[in-house]
Amino acid sequence: MIENTKEVKEKMEVEGYKNITYVKGKGWCGVKAFMFTIGLCCGIEQVSYDHRYCYEHKDAMIPLLQLVAWGNSEEDVTEDPDDPYWIKKKGSEEYSNHRHNDFDERFDSKK
Repeated sequence: MIENTKEVKEKMEVEGYKNITYVKGKGWCGVKAFMFTIGLCCGIEQVSYDHRYCYEHKDAMIPLLQLVAWGNSEEDVTEDPDDPYWIKKKGSEEYSNHRHNDFDERFDSKK
């Protein structure tokens, strides 16, 4: 695990991570923009991360809010984000958020 130092956080910021936060049970986490999604990256190490939750760019505030909630948690965080906005978990284990499609179908303003 990487150390909690200003220098390490600065290096992570150079790599494009924002709102870098240590989360009990998930390790270092941060939000990073990818070409097609915003990633809530967890278990960040010096050259990689364990996994990420993918969000649409229009929902970019949601992973930031999730980081605040996780960062304030007194207990280990072991669950996925508790929101219907994340699309897919990618990394050491990959699966889709079954709540995402249900959410879109129920609240899609175009229908």
